[in-house]
Amino acid sequence: MLGNPQPATFILGLSHGLLWIGMSLVCIAAARLRVIPFWLAVTVAILGGLGPFMGSLGFLVEARRRRRAGPSR
Repeated sequence: MLGNPQPATFILGLSHGLLWIGMSLVCIAAARLRVIPFWLAVTVAILGGLGPFMGSLGFLVEARRRRRAGPSR
């Protein structure tokens, strides 16, 4: 099984992994540019690999936090 993966499984797995790495790098760059907070970049990059909706939950939390802070932010 591991020595001879099915082509579709291999392509989907590889694309999923590369897209997750790309998303993590974009979130880290956004945190460095102060577009998103550092905790959110870490949530997407680290916890997003453990739980698929951790990054989405983090973005919801940040959106609510920004709405409460008002337009000055």
